[in-house]
Amino acid sequence: MTHFSKVILVTLVIFLLAWILPWSYYFMTSRPHSYPFTLYSCITHSFASVNFRNDKLNYQDSRGNTFTEDQFDSILPTFYYHRLVSSGRFPKEIEGQEITLADIKRENFIFRHAPSDVNTTRPPLYPLLETMPKRGELEMPEDVFRIHKRMEFIEMATNTIREDKSALFTQILKKKNFNFPARYIAGNPSTRKEYDEGYFITDKNAQLFHVKQLCGRPYVKNTDIPETIRPKYIFPTEYPGRHTYCFLTDTTNYFYALKAPDYALYKLPLPSFNPEKETLLIVGDAFYWTIQISGNNGRKFYAVNARDYTLADTLSLTAPPQKASQTAAYIFPFQLSFTSYNDNWVYPRFSGPSARAFLLNIMLAVVYWIIRRKSDHPATVPAIVICFLGIFSWIPFLIFRP
Repeated sequence: MTHFSKVILVTLVIFLLAWILPWSYYFMTSRPHSYPFTLYSCITHSFASVNFRNDKLNYQDSRGNTFTEDQFDSILPTFYYHRLVSSGRFPKEIEGQEITLADIKRENFIFRHAPSDVNTTRPPLYPLLETMPKRGELEMPEDVFRIHKRMEFIEMATNTIREDKSALFTQILKKKNFNFPARYIAGNPSTRKEYDEGYFITDKNAQLFHVKQLCGRPYVKNTDIPETIRPKYIFPTEYPGRHTYCFLTDTTNYFYALKAPDYALYKLPLPSFNPEKETLLIVGDAFYWTIQISGNNGRKFYAVNARDYTLADTLSLTAPPQKASQTAAYIFPFQLSFTSYNDNWVYPRFSGPSARAFLLNIMLAVVYWIIRRKSDHPATVPAIVICFLGIFSWIPFLIFRP
């Protein structure tokens, strides 16, 4: 019994060290890599960047031209419009088009996405706001809906189903050829926005529907996107310009914009975008969208014409190899973690094994055998274990006597 208890204890210590030692190592040695702030300029028609180097800010573009701070403001007029207005340098027209301060504020938008936004678990209950509230201000409803065999509205205060409202919405959905149950439901149930466009829902056949509540009545629209495109993730926009209903990706990781008000679907000129593993940032204005995709291998920028969705320019920045990660491969035969920046779940995650750590494992096994060779118990079996588990087993074998 004592032997069995010691085996259990050593096993637990090994798993604990496999978690604590790599975490402590990266905490002390890792240094984040910073990328320069980069936007596409509608004036120079090139990417303009600002970074901190040699204890000062440096302004330049992708062609190697350098700028002063005032010049940099002028080549990004839609982003630094506050500075230009206050100094009297705001342009009257851009690319031959007259522009006003109101146009800039209406057309500018920022869209952000992180993998943790989709790699999470949410309750399948959704509040449906009134699109045209009587008092002009969006208000949270008193019920939520879910979609299984039908669309059901549940009153939150009493936890009862509102049969009349449920039957009405279900009837309209069936009339529009919605096939239950729903595959994906995407919306932005918040009152901190100018207007509400309800939800975009894919049915059993991956057809995309637009559902909202208009004056207490259901509004359901089959967007009629091509059957060859099967949406996987949907991101409603609801920006002041009201040019797009949502962004979406399909099962092949292509990125699309669903235009308003005609529901025209445009494929953006990106090679691919995986919402489960990559971060996305879009800084858009009336002329160009700067799309930034970040992954493990670096950061890529795409300049997309906001008027016809054509590709204007691209830029790639690669991240230098992390010396801490390279060194860790020679120290730890494997690594254990429970959380990740890419999701909100907690569970054991193993990475490895690392063949590079085998040399250190052999050295630790030899050291252990030398220390324990005169012991009453043989050191061969623990030494063999150390050859595979390395420092994680070497420490408990030295602490606990055979």
